[in-house]
Order: sequence, then structure tokens, then C-alpha cells
Amino acid sequence: MNDARSNTPRLSASERMAQTLGTDTRLRDEIRPDGSVRLRQGTSCYDARESRAAGLDPYNSAIAPKPRQMSAC
Repeated sequence: MNDARSNTPRLSASERMAQTLGTDTRLRDEIRPDGSVRLRQGTSCYDARESRAAGLDPYNSAIAPKPRQMSAC
């Protein structure tokens, strides 16, 4: 299978418990098929999408990088 979600290793019991309790402080990022990035840390989850301004003017990002739009998962 080419799907990245199907090829990731399963979490151990201690990793699942740390994730549930919110004590897992690692920042994990996932590249989504639509180009957005999903960020997870503990029990927090955010989606970062390209801003509308960056989509309308893709050649100007070298001079003034555009921030991404953030939303909760």
C-alpha cells in the first residue's frame, strides 16, 4: 500500500497512555494529500493550510512569506 497511514507502526501501550494523558510532548506533523499539514502535540491537534494570499500570489513568497491558516482538527 502507498498510503502513509497504513504503513506507520502501531503505538505501544505506554505511548498510547502518554498520548491520552497529554504528557506526550513530541510535536508530530503529517503532510496531508491536499497540501495541508496536521500538527499534533499531546491531545492538541491543528491543521495548517496555505493562506489565500499565498495561493493568489505564489511568486511573492520569497520576499514576504505568508503565514498559514490554522484551525483545530
